[in-house]
Amino acid sequence: MFLFLYDYVDDSECFAKYVFYKIFLLLFMKVFGGYCMNKILKIFKYVLIFIHVFFAVICLSVFIQTKTNKNKIPSIFGYKPFIVLSGSMESQLNKGDLAIVKEVDIKSLKENDIIAFRDTENHVVTHRIVNVIRDNGKVEFITKGDNNNLMMLEL
Repeated sequence: MFLFLYDYVDDSECFAKYVFYKIFLLLFMKVFGGYCMNKILKIFKYVLIFIHVFFAVICLSVFIQTKTNKNKIPSIFGYKPFIVLSGSMESQLNKGDLAIVKEVDIKSLKENDIIAFRDTENHVVTHRIVNVIRDNGKVEFITKGDNNNLMMLEL
């Protein structure tokens, strides 16, 4: 493998240094270039194989979760993907965005947190908490989409 560099040398005194540099570079590439490139390509190949296998295992896991329990949303390391279907959260989440959700302890949620929950019709809704009501160990949330005028009470 040869590396040709085409540069303009305007100083005649530097010409000898320039030629020496080019010869040294060509010899270095001739002696070490093939070995280094083969090593780099081999490492790159193994990294790509690892990435492909990793994503194949994740896809297989999601596929198996989807087939075994059709009523449950598949998770990847505890995270669940949701596609935003409406514009109710338009300033923060646009229609078609992918929202990644993780289950947390209900007691840790507070005002202005964005949560995903199932409504009374069993649809997944993603809204912002505008008020938290705690009563005798029971927690209820009043939520609202950033782009909505109406609020929702969720348990």
